Amino acid sequence: MRSLTIISLCAVTGACSVAPRQPISFSGTWVGNEAESVMLPGQHVPKNMVSVMKDDGLYLQTAQIFKDKEGKEVGRFTWNSRCDGIASPIIGVDPPGVASLSCERINAGALIMTLQDKKGYSHVETCRMSADGRKHTCRGTATLPDGSKHDFVYAFDKQYLRTSRSTRSRVKRAPG
Repeated sequence: MRSLTIISLCAVTGACSVAPRQPISFSGTWVGNEAESVMLPGQHVPKNMVSVMKDDGLYLQTAQIFKDKEGKEVGRFTWNSRCDGIASPIIGVDPPGVASLSCERINAGALIMTLQDKKGYSHVETCRMSADGRKHTCRGTATLPDGSKHDFVYAFDKQYLRTSRSTRSRVKRAPG
């Protein structure tokens, strides 16, 4: 009888409702992992590229940043828009306006990204975060300008800031 009363109170007041699940955030700095990727024909993960993502659950900002051997930035592609399925231009592509990207969130905490350019290339990929948040993987199919279709997997590892010993010694750990 007691559990029946609790269930009734939950139904009437809504006090026992479960809080809505927050979307998984893809925020962070990411480096490509070629060993775990299946690249398109002739592609390799650029060793001089990092991908920076800012994700607040509604808007997604991505930047692919390329650096030379001295660490100087030599190129950048950025996209900043709502994850609402509507395509927006990728900034930094030459000529401007030739490529666009859209993003949609799906219930399982994944992103569906669609890229298209005016030269005939397109791809649709589903990106998922690992349970520990240290890796995300995008699986999809690309259509090349010649019409051929190719499956791919792009794997990324989260890059963490390196700290010096003096910085680490000043960081206090939480008790427990």
